[in-house]
Amino acid sequence: MIRLNTTMTQILTPYRAAAPAARALLHSHVDWLDQWPWHVAFTLDFRGGVHEAEAAKAVRRFFHVLDGDAFGSTQARKGRRLRRVCYRQGEADLRNWHYHGALALPDDPRCRFDQGVAGDAQAFGDFIMMRWRAEPLAGKHGLAKPITDQHGWLRYISRDAVWDSDSLNTITTTL
Repeated sequence: MIRLNTTMTQILTPYRAAAPAARALLHSHVDWLDQWPWHVAFTLDFRGGVHEAEAAKAVRRFFHVLDGDAFGSTQARKGRRLRRVCYRQGEADLRNWHYHGALALPDDPRCRFDQGVAGDAQAFGDFIMMRWRAEPLAGKHGLAKPITDQHGWLRYISRDAVWDSDSLNTITTTL
């Protein structure tokens, strides 16, 4: 608990001391993710009052449907997935959960998307948002668009993961 007479310097001192190590960890994490090409940046948000567990379940369900759309339900059950990285962000007190991530265009010849969706980041992003908005818990502010600065987007989505307020979602991430 922070006392009212606590100064911002006292609050931030532990974070500033850890900052160089945290920045190094963040840069190595982003460099590691940067080895793959990413094509679509996305943010999945939720309507108000959604609990963390409900949000996680909705995102898992969404990606299960998306993988099924891409490869068919049989291949999705066998583990065929779209390549993606996904970070959960938000605060439990506010119930402001949302997910940021990046998706790669499918390059698997078994992909069932037509070339218009599979070969174009804008069309793929539009398809992703159409699917997300069909999710009952989806909010109004989600987006998916082509990535123009891959390294910058990866830094943005993983920016707070080293402070443990955001986390890499290992269940929905597929590399």
